[in-house]
Amino acid sequence: LLLKTWPQSGLWKLALADVAADLMENITLAALYWTHPRLLDALAPLAAWWTALKWALIALTFVFILWGAFNRWRAR
Repeated sequence: LLLKTWPQSGLWKLALADVAADLMENITLAALYWTHPRLLDALAPLAAWWTALKWALIALTFVFILWGAFNRWRAR
């Protein structure tokens, strides 16, 4: 079902945007570390919270995608 609806659903745009956001985040962190290593060390404890929040949002996105797919399947 997912492979059939992937091109029409626009999920590929969401995946591409996520990859681009991760790349920009990595570039930003590398630039911060290069220019302000102490600032990044001070912010390190927040990294675990940020990662947990990101994964929670990713999981919630998949829950909504699966919920929508289930509702479309049930409506048939």
